[in-house]
Amino acid sequence: MLAFSLQVVNAITIYQLSATGLALATVVKNVMIVVSAVIILDESLTLVQIAAFSGAIFGVALYSAMKLFPGWFDRFNSSAVA
Repeated sequence: MLAFSLQVVNAITIYQLSATGLALATVVKNVMIVVSAVIILDESLTLVQIAAFSGAIFGVALYSAMKLFPGWFDRFNSSAVA
């Protein structure tokens, strides 16, 4: 029943936000799990984990910006084609 509920929540999230919104929510959820483990369980956080989470959030944000404001990125795209 829990797996079914998770699938329903994923479908509603994709419908309401988009697949990009679901990806961002998943990354934020993972960050919160790790931060909670650091605070509650006194775990250590490595530089690789910090870099990976930062890169994931930056990638989703960049993709969202490219979809929302394609004019900002046309300059870079046209120079690569020419």
